[in-house]
Amino acid sequence: AALRLRAALDGGLATVEGELSSPNLQSEQLLRSPETIDFGTVSVEIAVRPEVAKVDINNASSELIVQLLRNSGLSPRYSKRIADEIVAGQLSENRWGNNNIGDDPSHSHTRYKFDTLSELTLLKDGNSDLLTCLAPDITVFTHSIDVDSSTASPRVGQALVALNPAAGVQKGLLSAGITSAIGGRPDLYEITETAKDGNSQISNTRQTVLRITGDLKKPAWILAETSPAPSETDATAACARLKSIGTD
Repeated sequence: AALRLRAALDGGLATVEGELSSPNLQSEQLLRSPETIDFGTVSVEIAVRPEVAKVDINNASSELIVQLLRNSGLSPRYSKRIADEIVAGQLSENRWGNNNIGDDPSHSHTRYKFDTLSELTLLKDGNSDLLTCLAPDITVFTHSIDVDSSTASPRVGQALVALNPAAGVQKGLLSAGITSAIGGRPDLYEITETAKDGNSQISNTRQTVLRITGDLKKPAWILAETSPAPSETDATAACARLKSIGTD
C-alpha cells in the first residue's frame, strides 16, 4: 500500500509538471482549484500555488517577518527578537557564532543565506515549533523581497497590508512581478499532494517545490521535497505552543 501511494504521488507530480510546462496552461484555474487524479485504487488531490506566495527569509525585511510572526499569534517582543535573529543569522560570516543582533545590516559586506528552512531551529530562540509554525508560508527559493499578495495565505496577506495598505488591492497572479521565460508566468511552484488508498484507507502527503525550466528535455527541477507536507493544523498548534510558553 505504501508503494502504491508513492507511485501515485510520483504520477501526480509528473502530471502537474507537464501542465505547468505547457505554454497553453490556464494558470489561474490550476492555481486556484485543486485537482484530483485517480491511479487505480489511489486518488491524489493536488494543490498548486506559486512559491512567491511565501516570504523569503533570506530577503524579507525584518518588519515583514515581525508582522508574520505577530499574525501567527506571537507577542510583539518575541516576534521582534526572532526577526532580529533571522536577520543576524543572514549576516553572520560564522553562521551561529558571534551574531550581533543590533548590528546595522548595511555595515556587512556579505550576507549569510539560509540554505534550508530547518536552520531556523538553530537560532538562539529557535526550535522545532518555530519551524512548524512558519513552514507553510516561508521559503528560501524565490530570492526576492516581493510576495504575491493575490496568492498569499491570510496571515501573509495581512502582514503585507500592515506594511503597505496598497498591497490589499493588488490583483492577478503576477502582482509581485516575478516571471519566467515560459509565457510570463512564475517559474517556481509549491505542489502539495494528498494520496489516499481506497483499499487500505491509508494516506500520505507530500510537498514539492518545482522550478519550471522551459527546457523540453528537462522541464522541471525538484528543489525540495517534504513528506508529510507542512500542515496548517500542525502550524496552528505550534504557533499556539510558542505563544503559551511565556515567550516574553
